[in-house]
Amino acid sequence: INKNSVQRDLSILGGEPLCPENVDGVIEVCEKFKAKFPSKKIYMWTGYTVDDFTERQKEVLKYLDVLVDGPLSFIF
Repeated sequence: INKNSVQRDLSILGGEPLCPENVDGVIEVCEKFKAKFPSKKIYMWTGYTVDDFTERQKEVLKYLDVLVDGPLSFIF
């Protein structure tokens, strides 16, 4: 991540990072990443909408810099 002057951040996306089977691990990764690299950004894409997050899912928000939420749709 810090090998040269290229800006590197962390992107987290599908499967589904915030499904019940993944949410604990994703929160742990985000927490450890921010502790080690506080100036780096974390981006996350999820099919859930923030309004429908469980209390556990909401815990990830304090680590994220950008959240893209809601169902994926394509416009062609």
